[in-house]
Amino acid sequence: MTSQTVSTSASASFIKRYQIPMFFILAFALSWLVWGTYIAQQQGLINFHLPEAFFAYFALTLAVIIMAWLVGGRAAIMDIIHRILRWRVGIQWYPLALIVPIALTLISVLLYRLVGGTVEMGIEVPLGAAIAYFFMFGAKAWITEEAAWRGFVLPRLQARYND
Repeated sequence: MTSQTVSTSASASFIKRYQIPMFFILAFALSWLVWGTYIAQQQGLINFHLPEAFFAYFALTLAVIIMAWLVGGRAAIMDIIHRILRWRVGIQWYPLALIVPIALTLISVLLYRLVGGTVEMGIEVPLGAAIAYFFMFGAKAWITEEAAWRGFVLPRLQARYND
């Protein structure tokens, strides 16, 4: 066995053993790489910054892909994709999942108005834009947050700590 083979297997073993902490370190490092360039630009240290709207939000997804590839290759990535796309409840519950956040928002607005607050709905953000934002935010959360926490971290924590 060559020294490079031993080094590669030691690295792979280390990555598999510490995959959850390494995921968090990578996710934070990628996010702060973006925000760090923004801060550095504001301080006049550099004359550019990475686009926050894209790179910072998808740093979680990139960390998931990198770590999944390192610990399990293509099979691990496909497992995460299947976990995200798997329907866990009947289809009748999905409209309810969309309606409840909207209903809670409307209830909050009504309660605020009952105690004397003024709410100028539709003034700053038109209804169509608010609906588009709701669905785009949901898609972004699904691709980033769900892939990270439910797709990568949770199954590994459950495998480690469930009896």
